Parts: sequence; C-alpha cells; structure tokens
Amino acid sequence: MAGGRIPVEGQPAMAILCPKCKKQYDVTLFQFGKGVVCDCGEEVRPFEPAPVEIPIEGTLDLHTFKPSEVKDLVPEYLKACLEKGIFRIRIVHGKGSGALLRTVHSVLKKTPEVDSFEIAGPDEGGWGATIVRLKRYPGKPRERPEKQKTESGR
Repeated sequence: MAGGRIPVEGQPAMAILCPKCKKQYDVTLFQFGKGVVCDCGEEVRPFEPAPVEIPIEGTLDLHTFKPSEVKDLVPEYLKACLEKGIFRIRIVHGKGSGALLRTVHSVLKKTPEVDSFEIAGPDEGGWGATIVRLKRYPGKPRERPEKQKTESGR
C-alpha cells in the first residue's frame, strides 16, 4: 500500500507516512523507486500508482501496460470476458518489433479458455492486433452437433 505524504505549504513533500502506523520516512529513502519495510511490518511505497480498472468490452489495448504485465493480464481479461458472455476479443499489441505479438500468442496458446486466435483483418488493425475466440464451455472439448439420422438409419 502506498504511504501518505506530509504536505508543507509551498514545498514538495519531505516525508512519507507508513499507512499502518503513520511512522515518518524521509523521501530520499525512496529515490531508487524501492519501498521500505516499516517497523510495524507494513511495506511503504510512496509513489505507487493507483490501480486502473479496465472496461470489459471485448477489446484489450496493451499500449498502456508494461510488457511484464501482459502474461498475467491477458488470461485475466479473457476470463472476465467469458464471465460477461463476450466470446470474441480483439487484443491490440501494436506492430513494433513483434515481441509483444509473440508474447501474446504464446500466452494464448497456453490459455485453456481460448478456442482459436488469428491476426486481425486490415479493418481491425492488421498484424498490430489479434482476434481471439473463446470456448463457450471452457474445460469441455469442443462439441459438434450430431447429424440427425434419417428413418432408414443413414
């Protein structure tokens, strides 16, 4: 949890508060972006960004995320889509060097809820996006409708 700042009028914050016990820490302790563990056991991280809520609408744009977040983010987003009854998803990874595309495709291959995926058509981003189709009944083999038999048994 991020600590609170002690404001001094007209000056930047000079101390960070532990969110649990309110002990003060000098901001210079955090200059390399790492937190400290307070005497009470709580980790103090002053500049932690607030969590961002992603709308679940069938398109996931990865431009706003760190590459290190993709491996966890993609399966979580796909599960959330399943819960909302969204079975076709567009993942925008950008064209770039192709590294993010390869990461996304690697994750999709390992995700049991995925039925299929392919590079998007030109009207949906081309090779800068991937279209994913989810299984309607994850965990079960893909069901095919049985052919109806005629009265003669054929």
